[in-house]
This record gives sequence, C-alpha cells and structure tokens, in this order.
Amino acid sequence: MMSRARQIKDVLSWLHRLTSSLRPGTGETQTQDVFIFCYHRINTRERNPLGVDLHVFKEQLELFASAGTLLNPEAFFLFLQGEKSLPSAKNFLVSFDDGYASTVEAAFPVLQKAGARAISFIATDHLGKESPYSPDRGQPNKELILTLDEVKDTQSVYLYQSHGHRHIDYFHSSRESVLADLSASLGWFERELGYRPCSIAYPFGLAPRWADWQEDFKQAGIIAGFVTGSHPLRARMNSSEEIPLLALPRVGYLTDETLTHTRARLSGGLTILRALDAPWVRKIKSGRRS
Repeated sequence: MMSRARQIKDVLSWLHRLTSSLRPGTGETQTQDVFIFCYHRINTRERNPLGVDLHVFKEQLELFASAGTLLNPEAFFLFLQGEKSLPSAKNFLVSFDDGYASTVEAAFPVLQKAGARAISFIATDHLGKESPYSPDRGQPNKELILTLDEVKDTQSVYLYQSHGHRHIDYFHSSRESVLADLSASLGWFERELGYRPCSIAYPFGLAPRWADWQEDFKQAGIIAGFVTGSHPLRARMNSSEEIPLLALPRVGYLTDETLTHTRARLSGGLTILRALDAPWVRKIKSGRRS
C-alpha cells in the first residue's frame, strides 16, 4: 500500500509540473544552492519508513552528478570557512544519520563506484548495538548499528562526524546534559579515530535553545551544525557570508522517495514541506520520538 508520505509528494510533484509554465524563467542567478540530503537507511529487502530504496539512491547520485556538482564533505567545510568557492549553481552533499549497517552494506559500494564521499553522523554510544531508534523499538530483527571496525574500514568514503553520544534530545535537554553528551562524543572520536569532528547533526533535528549555546559549541570546535529541513541551503554567489553555520538545513523526508520527487525538489517543488519544519511542528515530532 502506498504510504501517506508517498501520496503527499506525488500530489506536490504533480502540482509543480502543472504550474511550471506559469513560473518565470530563472535566467542568470546571483545565488547558489547546496542540497544537503539527509538519509538514514537504504532499503534492500523490506521497506523501512526511514529508508530510501537502493535503486532510487543510485539514480539520485546520477541525477546529482548531471544536475550540478556532488561535493565532498571537506570541500563543503572549506566553503563554509570562506576558503573555497562552490563549483556550481546547484551543489549536492550526501549525509547519513545514525550509522545503520545498510550505510556500509548498501550505500558504501554505490558511493565508492561513483567516486563520491559523504558524511555519516554517528551516535558513538550506540555503535555495535541493535538499533535503539524508532520505529525499531519493540520490533524483532532490528537493523544493526555500525561497529568500530566498520567505521574505521569505510573512511575512504565516509567522513564520520558527531550525532551526539547517546542521541539525547538537544532541544529539550539542559545545557549541562548537552555539553556532557557532546564532550563524550568528541572524546570518543579523538580516542578511536584520532581526530575531533568539526560538525554535528543534532539528534532529532533540533538545535539547542539556551542563551549563548552557539558560543558553547564553537568553543568545543564545532563549526557547522545540521538541522532537519526540506529545502536547500542558499548562498550568495561565491560567498559563505550570512549562512547560518550552526543551523544548516538538510533535505529530509525521503520516505518512499522516487526520482520524480527528487527532480521536483531540485527545481523548487515540494517546498511546501517546509511547513513541517516550523518550530512547533518539530517540537511535537521530537517529543513523539524521544
């Protein structure tokens, strides 16, 4: 049966095509887009609500390469620091959350064949365990989370970065709890992988909210923070100024994604999904998953 997410995106994609002739041409633009796609799982057998089908993932990578430039994480971070320009009007960055085994078993060979690199945000306390995340709770045959050895063996494709230590909700937790969790995560990276991450994808997609939290994160060495969104990061041509470095939007909601949906996103369609990014909506969703 077709999911509600699939039905909604089908309707939005159809409306976008229907109204394409009414929209003005783009012409020369003074802005550049970075579509930071947020994946969780790759579906190879049974379909998971957090997964995208393997054949769709392959097609998306081909689409990204033909529609613009597929960035590697290091180049993207250099751009954020003002040390490198974006190469295209449309740029793409692939990222994964939670460190599911399918990121290695299914996505790794596809990315490797394409000569692409991606960011994998991992909650360091969950490595080597069964998935503790919704919708796995209470379900048999949970997907496994990567082991330390798998992390070490796949760094040619993945730049591993922080998703916290215990995957606590940074939006609802106290300053002390969040900074302790962040410190535990960063410490793990230094001990086990020999480097300190420069970025974090906030668990549940919401940034902290205490006063001056951004200064706390900068002091910890975090230069970039990623939130869940449904729209691209827009930058002025050849400039990283005015970019919300600790609130970088990612394109989520990939449940039952098809290539038609992805094409609509790249031309400005499905942006109505930004309503799902409203703070009060995100708060409700976070509360349900915590």
